[in-house]
Amino acid sequence: MTETNHTTQENLSRAKVLAKRHHEALWLGSRFLEKANRQNIEAMLAFDGELMRISTTVTEPMIGQIRFQWWLDQIERADADPTGEFPGESFLVLMLNGADVSPDRLKEHVEIREMEFLSERTEAQLYQSLYQTLFSIIAKDADGDKLSEALGELYSARSGGCFREKALKRLIEALQDLPDKFWPLVCVFTLLPKWAKQERISAISQRWQIWKSFISGEASLSGKLRKLLD
Repeated sequence: MTETNHTTQENLSRAKVLAKRHHEALWLGSRFLEKANRQNIEAMLAFDGELMRISTTVTEPMIGQIRFQWWLDQIERADADPTGEFPGESFLVLMLNGADVSPDRLKEHVEIREMEFLSERTEAQLYQSLYQTLFSIIAKDADGDKLSEALGELYSARSGGCFREKALKRLIEALQDLPDKFWPLVCVFTLLPKWAKQERISAISQRWQIWKSFISGEASLSGKLRKLLD
């Protein structure tokens, strides 16, 4: 990521804080990425987290829609004039533009978040969109759509969502030939058994389990996940 007035150390540090706050498990997995990808992934996790904050703090649909529209406006402004002033956390849009995430892709993600807020989309569909974007940041030419669909459904278990056996089997199958670049963001599913039971996980335990999963590799995670099929 090239240094600009929007990718200052202050903004990079802020993105890191927001990513960790909103998506701690994925943020922990991203520690194993190369620095440039790590910072870009942090920007996307922070961006999605700020959208999620609308859903979790706003109860009036109209107010929520106004706030989502604000983000859509920032995306359009960034596309038209990236040298302008961007208030609040909207610097994240500029960081993602610098990571070659297209304005259309960002708009689509905002719209999916808004539809989920209005109960017109599921969390699984929302997180599918998140994983598609994360994978595209890591590998521009990667085809991760089918895997993203399964991961989105499984990741929704983190907040109480249900997942089908089909999604779990898809992940287990994908682990056999998963691109190495994706592994840091997939090894976090070592926490899936805990998520499925809605068990609390201490910060230290979460760090340890993800680190151990990354080191142990795909075969170890596959064996752990197969036990959920029993």
